[in-house]
Amino acid sequence: MNRRSEIVTTGPVSTGTYVDGTGPDVILPSYGRDSGDGFGSLTAALAGAG
Repeated sequence: MNRRSEIVTTGPVSTGTYVDGTGPDVILPSYGRDSGDGFGSLTAALAGAG
């Protein structure tokens, strides 16, 4: 799986994101942690399913 990071900015707020795969958007909150690594197996399954 190919992961890339992006910064999404709306008005004065910016949020760091990880993007895995292609297809419809699925947003998984990280509960304030510094990475989305806790969702690794779930994101791999979702990205693999397209």
